[in-house]
Amino acid sequence: MFVIDEADRLTNPEDKLKLAEFIKLLSDKGAEFKVLIVGVAETGGELIENHESISRCMRETRLGRMSDTELEQIIKEGSKKANLTFDDSVKNKIVKLSAVYPHFTHLLALKCAEDAIAGDYTKIQLKHLKKAMDNAVEDSEGTLKRMYDGVVRSSSTEMYRNILKAAASLNKTEFSAKELRNATNAQTGNDNSQQSLTNYYKKLVSDGNSTILRRTGKGVYRFNDPRMPSYIKIATEEF
Repeated sequence: MFVIDEADRLTNPEDKLKLAEFIKLLSDKGAEFKVLIVGVAETGGELIENHESISRCMRETRLGRMSDTELEQIIKEGSKKANLTFDDSVKNKIVKLSAVYPHFTHLLALKCAEDAIAGDYTKIQLKHLKKAMDNAVEDSEGTLKRMYDGVVRSSSTEMYRNILKAAASLNKTEFSAKELRNATNAQTGNDNSQQSLTNYYKKLVSDGNSTILRRTGKGVYRFNDPRMPSYIKIATEEF
């Protein structure tokens, strides 16, 4: 068995196509050699260049999202080994920001621990978490940071930041244009019209994976990378 971990890091369509052709060739030859592809995606087809001829060669196994209790257990076990104590308020905050993804639980807890060891203290409080979050944003997955910064920092308006923060706050796999508008209005405190928001969507939404949001139907969107909502929450959280 050949295991390919973090397959979502493959961004070149040609590389994905070669991988798909490799798997199809193994299947056509009746080879006993198997390929296990592991990655973060909504569907298995997003990890490779999906086409009909390979669908019969694949079997998808979707992993369920972790519960808050399981995420908290990660912090408890790690802090015990490091002889550190996390305040309950910090643990709760990390779990909330992680939004079911252990990647961010590990990252935030790690940055808290690094700062504690460097600062020679053993009890981690909310005042320490803010610095850890800033460090986590800088060290986070490169693709997430590049896509977010490419939209937010290249613009002279806060609307892109507000729209993305509103989308992340919905905590839904898919959401409607109406839901996003209501969340954006709550975020900005203004009654933004659907037409005015559509002008911003041109930079945020597409039918493919080149933008942060993907259009899955008429007036229905989702994040291209399911980790992005957690990244946005961490990057925009205010204390």
